[in-house]
Amino acid sequence: MENNVAHLRRVFGNATVAAITATSVAAYVARRHREKAKPSTIHKEVMALSRMLSLLRYPGKLRASHPEIPTVVVRNTRRRFIEDEELPKLLGHLEPHYRALFSFLALSGWRRGEALALQWRMVDTKRGLVRIEDGGRGV
Repeated sequence: MENNVAHLRRVFGNATVAAITATSVAAYVARRHREKAKPSTIHKEVMALSRMLSLLRYPGKLRASHPEIPTVVVRNTRRRFIEDEELPKLLGHLEPHYRALFSFLALSGWRRGEALALQWRMVDTKRGLVRIEDGGRGV
């Protein structure tokens, strides 16, 4: 969340609530696309802005969103998981140094960015657990 807010602060940091319009948010979205930010990242940033505006405009009342804030379409949903019987065939086509990564991805259901951000502090060998930490790259 801090990273999302940091990007918002660069553009809207000194703006009044009245100055944050659908047009200014659309310009922000376009800017973030030009900066090559991922759609899911832009979506999180816009949703954070919407939440902040909700809290400012309606103190004490939590409203989901504002119709004047444009939404960002994110199309990164998984289409399917690899089936158990497909994994050996896939691994057989890969260079040996990629096999461990693809085995982990298939067994865990993690995304590539989540697995590549994995650090030893996220592995509990005693309990046999691996965890994703919030705020990790690709998470």
